[in-house]
Amino acid sequence: MDNNQPINLKALTHQALRDYCSEQGIPSYRGDQLFQWMWQKEVHDLAEMSNLPKSLRESLEEVTSITQLERRKETRSKDGTIKILFETGRD
Repeated sequence: MDNNQPINLKALTHQALRDYCSEQGIPSYRGDQLFQWMWQKEVHDLAEMSNLPKSLRESLEEVTSITQLERRKETRSKDGTIKILFETGRD
């Protein structure tokens, strides 16, 4: 993995978020909070995660990302089948 690439927090499991926080010297419960924001509250901007300290949000913004799927194309066949093409990242 390229060390210059930001870590996609959305790609980490709940436990992996806890582990990542712990490895960075951040209390592991912050991983729980990140998970809740991304998956339960569907927030994808660290700046909106108000129960995280501003200093933590700012430091995470420097080394992480929260990637979302972007719908690119949708086709429907005569039999009703729907195919959707999503973009998962730009690299």
